[in-house]
Amino acid sequence: MKEFEIERKFLLKPCSPKRFLYSAGLEYRKYFMQQYYLPEQEEGYIRYRRRDEEFFKTIKSGEGMVRKESEHLVSKEEFDSHLESHIGKVIEKERFVFLYGYDV
Repeated sequence: MKEFEIERKFLLKPCSPKRFLYSAGLEYRKYFMQQYYLPEQEEGYIRYRRRDEEFFKTIKSGEGMVRKESEHLVSKEEFDSHLESHIGKVIEKERFVFLYGYDV
């Protein structure tokens, strides 16, 4: 799937996401993520990401605020096979997903 992505970053005060979501009465889903990048390739930057037990390869190209992004499901074996050649740190994080201000 090819899409354009608009990069946005927000600096938030330290807080507990679970406590905030609970106090706002919002239902959420939490999942674990692990990701790493490979050295820049001709086609762009390649990121491998694990989201719970799903694995993705993302190719990002372009510069600035709007870039092309193509993401595909891959096997755990492919994800693991590139892990040793990553650049930078392997990032591990939790992501919280919820609907806010949306009428169903």
